[in-house]
Amino acid sequence: MAAEIVRASQSPARCYFGPLSGFNFGLLLQMTQLVLKHMESRRKGLILNISSGTALFPWPLYTMYSASKAFVRVFSKALQAEYKAKGIVIQASFLNLVPSWATCSSMFQKALLTRYAEYLKQNSSLG
Repeated sequence: MAAEIVRASQSPARCYFGPLSGFNFGLLLQMTQLVLKHMESRRKGLILNISSGTALFPWPLYTMYSASKAFVRVFSKALQAEYKAKGIVIQASFLNLVPSWATCSSMFQKALLTRYAEYLKQNSSLG
């Protein structure tokens, strides 16, 4: 699987669609490859990918954005199916209409990630 991720991240589509697809496809694939091999050896881990509500249905005029977020969603679900038996939890979180003050506030971001990580730990086999 790791070799497939590298090949996919080096595809010509990354250049064609520009930096948005590079971030949502290429970097996601590379980071996943980097952390998965360590989690696999420990037979334990959590990957939380950030997606968007736009992943759930097509958004005209936001085509690339919604398509890239749909990729994050489907990629996360497929990897979860592959790695669940190995003790690795892989999920995509969907954020919708977040007020701008929330995205700029480091206190809000830390609280959100901390609480979500606690929730996942309680509701998975990581604990």
